[in-house]
Amino acid sequence: MHRDDEAKDPTPYKKAWAGVIYLADMAGGELLYPTYNSYVVPRKGDMVIHSASLPHAAVPVSSGNKRTITYV
Repeated sequence: MHRDDEAKDPTPYKKAWAGVIYLADMAGGELLYPTYNSYVVPRKGDMVIHSASLPHAAVPVSSGNKRTITYV
């Protein structure tokens, strides 16, 4: 689990948003948000945007390949 605003290289501003775009379908790979006790089951073409300070984690992929574009 991690947060996207935990920069190793500090910047003079706080990152507000982060997310991921899914380029392929896969089995597993759900995006977990423990703060809200919820998760997202991604499908090819989905874009998920969340606060960079929101803790999250991804379940390991059990079949297929995880192909994404991640941004912070």
